[in-house]
Amino acid sequence: MDLAVDLGKPLVRPFPCADKPTYMSTEEALNIIIHGLKDLVEYAEARDIKIALDITHSQVTNTVNNAIKILERIDSNYFGFNIHTVGRLAILLTEALIANSWSDKIFHTHLLDTKRAQ
Repeated sequence: MDLAVDLGKPLVRPFPCADKPTYMSTEEALNIIIHGLKDLVEYAEARDIKIALDITHSQVTNTVNNAIKILERIDSNYFGFNIHTVGRLAILLTEALIANSWSDKIFHTHLLDTKRAQ
């Protein structure tokens, strides 16, 4: 975060986790992720840096319901998402639904021009 400030970059894109331990429920994992993100967002707000969570690289955050739970529990104008234009079908559906309902929370987009495998 401090490096972003030093470089004059207004956005940081964290990855919450790849997957959760097998002994942990998804809800427990979400609570841990949200707790950490709240601390991160508080730190970011004080430095005028936005957080664009990359939901596509986590088995916990890449569903519509879980992504929206995170948005609803982190109430900050400095918190939003990074979305991708291609990827696994579940991710595309998640991001399309979020884009339609939460467009003000999309801070960054990765565009990729490619043909999807059939």
